[in-house]
Amino acid sequence: MIQHLLLVPLLMLASSGIAQIEQQFNFDDGSIGDVHIDTTDGHGGLWQIGTPQKQMFTSPYSSPNVIVTDTQHSYPPNDTSRFTIVHIAEGGWMSACCAISLTGYYQVDADSLNDFGTMEFSYAPLSAWIDVIHDPIFAPMVDWGSSIPTLTGTSNGWRYFGLNLGQVAYYIQSSLGHQVQWGDTIQWRFSFFSDSMDNDRDGLMFDDLNFVDYAESILEYPANTFHSTVAPMPVANELNLIYETAGLDKLDLTIRDARGTMVRREAIRAEHGSRIDVHDLAAGLYMYSIHANNGHDRSTGRFVKE
Repeated sequence: MIQHLLLVPLLMLASSGIAQIEQQFNFDDGSIGDVHIDTTDGHGGLWQIGTPQKQMFTSPYSSPNVIVTDTQHSYPPNDTSRFTIVHIAEGGWMSACCAISLTGYYQVDADSLNDFGTMEFSYAPLSAWIDVIHDPIFAPMVDWGSSIPTLTGTSNGWRYFGLNLGQVAYYIQSSLGHQVQWGDTIQWRFSFFSDSMDNDRDGLMFDDLNFVDYAESILEYPANTFHSTVAPMPVANELNLIYETAGLDKLDLTIRDARGTMVRREAIRAEHGSRIDVHDLAAGLYMYSIHANNGHDRSTGRFVKE
């Protein structure tokens, strides 16, 4: 049995050639999308939405609610519990420039290695679930803008995670022959497994999950016409852009966060590279675009701010 919990309209943004679909789950009144808790495990589904009131789990990342393996009791032995989030990929997965991102916060208190969580996605109704942390083929393609989540042991508080599936999307199209289109349904599944030992631990919880398909229009923006890169990575206080733009002048730089919100726009020097002060940007994944004033030449990329 799948327990349907939340259903509210999707939010879609489009401006200046930017197409973006965003689903945000803080598990409070403003949550967007579908959350389903699987109750076929015989325990009625450990995952619950509410305020954590446990030994280690005592506060949400953003008040008042989280999704957690029971809001009050420790997790039982011999249990498998899952919840699934349905995400509509209205940004498309194979645009000229795209970011397919998932960010959020987790807290874990479990018996190390023996009791653990997983994060998986399915890109089509009949596709297999792909574990973004452990899958031997796909996990190495995942671009993490954070440390890879350790969903076992004790995190000692909330931990941020952020991932991008751009390279995974490319592999799915080029090697498996499947291209995710506008309006396709993507499912994300979050699971927690316990062994036969009862350890009186709190389990796993998530808060502020944010799913974004961010893409620049294929028609408006052709493929990159010059190469650019960022060094070193991740970026601390200064973004060092390196590029070669012979014959071009008057370049404009635009920086957007993982949600597609523009956080910086300024003119930069036309040759070799520029240094941009980004000390005031929050930690996370960012996309940049460099445009020439001829309306044609451009280069895009991404960087991680630590």
